[in-house]
Amino acid sequence: MYGDLKFDAMKTDVGIVTARWLEEKPMIFKTAVRQAHGRHSTFIPGFGATIAEAVIASCSAYPIFNRKLVKLKMAVRLNSWMAGYCANNPTLYAVADGVKAFKMQPHSFGS
Repeated sequence: MYGDLKFDAMKTDVGIVTARWLEEKPMIFKTAVRQAHGRHSTFIPGFGATIAEAVIASCSAYPIFNRKLVKLKMAVRLNSWMAGYCANNPTLYAVADGVKAFKMQPHSFGS
């Protein structure tokens, strides 16, 4: 569906959550530098990967589906998998990342 489209083709800010296999840490493919927190000068939309690669990496629920090897712009190969393996709800990674990127103050509920 996405073919070879890259993240700079997106018309809105998008973040696709995946996890780095070896480190078991989250990684979020983003469309725009305004979503970044830190390293603004070296930001590359989607780390140079295609949208399709990021979607497949995000959905690769190993061992049901194979992990996805993604070639990034920085000449790095990323072996990624579904973010649910290092967080029961990977949406929380996206929320925490957005709060930090947009310099928002986190709010505590019930206080």
